[in-house]
Amino acid sequence: MRVVFSALLILTAVLSSAETLIAKATISGITEKGFVLTIGTQSIAANFEAKTKYWRGFKVAKLSDFGSGDIIAVRLKSDSSPNVVREMADLSTWTWLERIRKETVEGTVERVDANTLTLNLDEGGEFVYRHSEKSKLSLAGAIVPLTNLRKGQRIYVKGRLLSNLDTWIVSATDAKPAALASKQSAPTQINSSGRLKGVVDLHQPQFSIVDMYVGERLVHVVYLPKTKVKMDGSKAEFSDIERGLWIEVLYRRDIYGRPIASLIELFHGRK
Repeated sequence: MRVVFSALLILTAVLSSAETLIAKATISGITEKGFVLTIGTQSIAANFEAKTKYWRGFKVAKLSDFGSGDIIAVRLKSDSSPNVVREMADLSTWTWLERIRKETVEGTVERVDANTLTLNLDEGGEFVYRHSEKSKLSLAGAIVPLTNLRKGQRIYVKGRLLSNLDTWIVSATDAKPAALASKQSAPTQINSSGRLKGVVDLHQPQFSIVDMYVGERLVHVVYLPKTKVKMDGSKAEFSDIERGLWIEVLYRRDIYGRPIASLIELFHGRK
């Protein structure tokens, strides 16, 4: 997720003529109308609404799935008082959402109807896209309607986030894009604990997440303040984690299935 944050870890953007803030936050409290959020050193009130979207564990969630003390990513409508929560997710799921909404992802068709496509993603989880007559589908080199898809077909989908936070299909194809083909290798099983070896794809210090390719699989690894970091065998800092470095991670999955790193080892060349 390539988002630039300010000193308070906030990004200002414009969506549908409304000011939107995206931030890493801690839920400090939950009231009848909304949340008390701590962003950086500031505490703010933010109400939820009927159309607020919640995500947890790479799937749609509910308000009751979140509690005080949770560290989240949140999308706020900030041109009202108090702020309004448009969307929130745990950090790993937020990264997952950003990739789906911005990059080409691979998966297997679960179901398709006149307006939606549900895809079982190779990266994990199931996602529902919107499509229209302007969505482009290429099968065996021919342009056909999205409704020609059938359950079990493998496709590559490029999405775009809409102002209502639905994700619309820009294009889909059964031909592997060149950028993804270059990452092709044997499938990798992520166990409940162990060691992962791969290459850093993206470091998100604002969310304490490292995205790494383990074979062809993209894995989101969470680190903690107590996680140890080494570079070529010597002590290093989280700020030393950069795209393209070889990486080994000693991890254990938490209750949400996220790999939590106890040790991150970085190398400038393959070990």
